[in-house]
Amino acid sequence: MLRKTLPKLTGLLIVIFWLVMVGLLLKRELFVPSIPSAGHAAMYRDEWMGVYLPGEQPIGFIHVQETPEERNGSRGARIAIQAELELNVLEQSTDISLLGSARVGQETGLEQFEFSLLSGGHSLRLNGTVEEDGLKATVYTGGEEIPLQLPIDGDVMLSSGMGTMANLPVLEIGQEFVMDTFDPMTLTLGRSRIQCTGEEVIEVEGKDLATKVLTVTSSGVTSQVWVTEANEVVRAETPFGFTLKRVTSDEALRLKTGSQTTGFLSLAAIQPTGKRVFRGAKRMVVRLTSKGDFEPPPTDSTQRRRVDEGTYAITQPPTPTQTVQRGTAGPEFAAFLTGDTLIQSEHPDIVAKATEIVGDATDTWKAALRLYQWLYENIEKTPVVSVPSALEVLASGKGDCNEHTVLFTALARAAGIPTRIAIGVVWSDDLEGFYYHAWPEVYVNDWVWMEPTLGQPVADATHVKLISGDIAQWPRLITYLGNLDIEVREIE
Repeated sequence: MLRKTLPKLTGLLIVIFWLVMVGLLLKRELFVPSIPSAGHAAMYRDEWMGVYLPGEQPIGFIHVQETPEERNGSRGARIAIQAELELNVLEQSTDISLLGSARVGQETGLEQFEFSLLSGGHSLRLNGTVEEDGLKATVYTGGEEIPLQLPIDGDVMLSSGMGTMANLPVLEIGQEFVMDTFDPMTLTLGRSRIQCTGEEVIEVEGKDLATKVLTVTSSGVTSQVWVTEANEVVRAETPFGFTLKRVTSDEALRLKTGSQTTGFLSLAAIQPTGKRVFRGAKRMVVRLTSKGDFEPPPTDSTQRRRVDEGTYAITQPPTPTQTVQRGTAGPEFAAFLTGDTLIQSEHPDIVAKATEIVGDATDTWKAALRLYQWLYENIEKTPVVSVPSALEVLASGKGDCNEHTVLFTALARAAGIPTRIAIGVVWSDDLEGFYYHAWPEVYVNDWVWMEPTLGQPVADATHVKLISGDIAQWPRLITYLGNLDIEVREIE
């Protein structure tokens, strides 16, 4: 079993899905009346995009095809995508394979879609249709089929992500619109804005090409996309250091070489100023500043806000000693005792495993410790870029902080222990910086931070919580990426 500590960028999957151009379902809310309706004339397209880290380090390719298709007298197109990426996470090579397709009607917009994601032995597949009363889909994970329904009104269209629209009209300078978006990681709806901000001549495959520049803002993060008059994407840049650019098919197939010299986590590292940090600290005081806007981090008895703006004191709490009968939490904890599409706490396999692990422990803290110990000893710690599904983690027996946290949460809730997810940063002695991370909290007369990934029954004071909640809250993390600075004022 890999024992190396493994903090991981919790929002990595958001970036990957956004980057690989799949899964955004859009409802336009037009600001400019002159923009035509959702329908567009289908044409054959075959586009290859190279994916690069800073310094032009290649990590893979994206291949998108659009083929005209007539179905039952209705014109439209079949859009297919293949993405093959390889990331260096903590000096381990992590592969990501994604396949997707969609049927887009010329008059009706998105009609049906499917995609699958494979990484590190984990897999997730989603098939869906868009009907009059909303989006209906089936999530396939851990050998199970889980239904999903979301209400969507108005025109629904498919985006190829990163602001690279597969069936949107060409914008003129100064035009903009906003849209509802579907995030396949959290299986929830969000909102994005696209603006045409100017024109620029850039070099593409050795030739100068006239393009229009779009800015795409989603979940508080803005990227830039360069498109031709035919709405073909030739370049895209994110604030996280990823770059996409159009290449030939031969060049694209040579890009996934595994020859990276810089690990992905280095892009998200936060090098603090002030006092020297060390793992195992009992108390830490930090000042958080950001180049962008973000909601103030949550507070509780472990993380308290000081009078100074942006300053927080984190104190590792004592181990709970008071007996609390398991399964006696009041109705105010109902949200922390039930599951959802990816935290399947009511599933028979999760319930059976929780019962097996907890055994005869009637005390809440003793039961939580048994779950913690089982996860730390039995879930292999390995980098994975996946949709973190509790059933899938239970079946595969491997993953990093996302997988540990989701499975722990599902098992604990199945055992009657109120549990929520914390998302933030944690210090790594090995990597000498703060890295984005997730961990569970259990309620034992108070919320207690636990750490089944790093082997701490009670999480140390080098954890800084930025967001509290379930998976649906995770997209909020990307507002911090590349924007957060940390000053360590006290450490003991």
